[in-house]
Amino acid sequence: MNLHFKGASLDEAKMKQSIEQLLNDYVYYSFLFKRFTFTLHFDEQGYYTDVVIDKDSLDDDVSTAMSNSASVIRYSGNSDSTSYERRLIDEIDRSAREEKWLNEFLKSVRMLPVEEKHFIIAKYYVCEPEDKIKDFLGIEKSKLYHIKSRALYMLAILLPSHIRLRQI
Repeated sequence: MNLHFKGASLDEAKMKQSIEQLLNDYVYYSFLFKRFTFTLHFDEQGYYTDVVIDKDSLDDDVSTAMSNSASVIRYSGNSDSTSYERRLIDEIDRSAREEKWLNEFLKSVRMLPVEEKHFIIAKYYVCEPEDKIKDFLGIEKSKLYHIKSRALYMLAILLPSHIRLRQI
């Protein structure tokens, strides 16, 4: 199936592949998702329904980054503290951009149907193996493949292009 946008044809397989690549980008995601703390929400049947970034997550991220950088003691006394202040501002800006990016991404995930949303959250946020997801849903492997395929395709449509490009 091809989608047509203003004369251009986007191949469904390429769309799904690009989203899966975005989700599987372990170097970036494991770093980013391990830095921010999340709260997982689920319904009475146990389906994951939402992922919310915790309020203090940004502060924790900045303080961790700064504790790993130059020491405050180094800039005490008569020395110039502008480079430390600049580093602090850069860390706050970077973390704020990443938090905004994650919130935009999660907003698109929230729009998915129940099974597709559960799959994306379980596989890519909680890092559950597909067999565990299949067992929870009580379905065959082929049905799980269809849910995964639909989830990736819908997410490819829902995600704004600037989110897919990871311009943080």
